[in-house]
Amino acid sequence: MPATCGALLQEWDETGRVRGAMEGKIAQNRNTNQTLTYFGGLFPPLLLGTEGNAAEKQRLLDIQARRDELIRAGRQLGCPALR
Repeated sequence: MPATCGALLQEWDETGRVRGAMEGKIAQNRNTNQTLTYFGGLFPPLLLGTEGNAAEKQRLLDIQARRDELIRAGRQLGCPALR
């Protein structure tokens, strides 16, 4: 685990960027899935194109767990930006 407030903050920022990108991908796939599901009633083969994003959702859970660890470490070090 990083030992300085600067290192913790840097990892915090990086995990935030990754989280934002993954949330965007999931949202985009959600919109695509909704469209495919709507038209899938008329053309069932379209339903094969939907994505569940299980791996991305698990990665988001892992990122959030790491961010929780960073907050705890920041509190222990007295980092004002991670309280």
